Amino acid sequence: MMPLAKQYFPLVFFKGNIADLPQSQSLIRNSMFAYIALELLIWANITDPIEAFIDTFIESLLMFLFIAILLFYTKSINLFIQTTTAFLICENIISLLAFPGVFLFDAFAQGYMFYVFGGYFVILAIWFLSIVMFLVKQLLPITSFGCFLVTLGYFTTTVLGPFAISVIFL
Repeated sequence: MMPLAKQYFPLVFFKGNIADLPQSQSLIRNSMFAYIALELLIWANITDPIEAFIDTFIESLLMFLFIAILLFYTKSINLFIQTTTAFLICENIISLLAFPGVFLFDAFAQGYMFYVFGGYFVILAIWFLSIVMFLVKQLLPITSFGCFLVTLGYFTTTVLGPFAISVIFL
């Protein structure tokens, strides 16, 4: 399992190609479990546990839907497992880096430390958006600006979408 995950790790540093990565049912399943666990822990620190569960579920569905539409559009649905695993592993790595900051932010974000933690989260967000842009660029034959717009759509859909759906329906 670990050797497979290591093949996906270079994507975080903008190296590798999704099409060259192996398909693995167990890796995508384990990546999804890790993704859900990390997101639940992060969201549960921000909001109540029930809303955290709902937001994580909606965010996961929106991510799968976004990837499926992207791959359907490019007629490369055969890359669904590799692409989804790549998105999950990259998001898990960023979430692992953000995880301690979320808890420390509550305890120590006073005075100048507020800006230190804020800067840390901004850097992680920019890194995450850059990774998504790198992955999207491999799938779509569009310009960098077009890729940025698709990435912005992904971010808006998966991060702000659960908030909007929760507000409207709950």
